[in-house]
Amino acid sequence: MNLLVYGLIALLVFYLDVITKSWAVANDTIVCAVNYGISWGICSQGLSSGIFFGVISFCIVLFCAYLARLRLKQNKTIYPETFIIAGALANIFSRILYHGGVIDFIDIYPLLHVQFPLFNVADVSVVFGVFLLTLRELLYEKD
Repeated sequence: MNLLVYGLIALLVFYLDVITKSWAVANDTIVCAVNYGISWGICSQGLSSGIFFGVISFCIVLFCAYLARLRLKQNKTIYPETFIIAGALANIFSRILYHGGVIDFIDIYPLLHVQFPLFNVADVSVVFGVFLLTLRELLYEKD
């Protein structure tokens, strides 16, 4: 697969995340929160935890880039790594822009009437990438 396709996917995810977070912050009718921790605000201790999780996210990006490089050398696809890297980079950018926090604003309660923590496009990308990675490892990668 052409690297351009993976790059375009990553740029699209990154762009959608940045635009939707900016829209949520600017829109007074949208419920949004600044999350300095990890999923669902776990370990949220303000700026210091935001910086710590930004560094952890960067390490995940480096590890996924390493895995992607190995797979590309074997002429294999890297869709899961692409989604994980794109989402992690978007949240790193958000932590820089919002002083250590990420903006969470997607609320599924109005749609499904289920209480669930707020999340964002980058979170969806990371979860989707992990889902694809799990499927690939369980179903397709038999060595």
